[in-house]
Amino acid sequence: MLEKILGAIDIIITIVLFSMMIKVSIPFVLTIIIIIVLLAKSLPFIYNFDIGSIIDVIVAVVFLISIFLSLPIWILLIAAAAIGQKGFFSLA
Repeated sequence: MLEKILGAIDIIITIVLFSMMIKVSIPFVLTIIIIIVLLAKSLPFIYNFDIGSIIDVIVAVVFLISIFLSLPIWILLIAAAAIGQKGFFSLA
């Protein structure tokens, strides 16, 4: 059950990343919440070198950088693909 909820969160984050690619303005508060959620769900498992947690941390860093800079579409696409496939596999 928890796996499905975390997978759904990953899918929502994927949708936000895709909307950032088409230049939709994401509220600052939503970006901060996404960073906190990604780090909260990945940090307990990062010491086991879990690939899913590493992907979460990398996507959180992408969100953090996107606050200050306008990132190229290919970086957002790679981040969206990574977190999206993780979310779809969690839901399967």
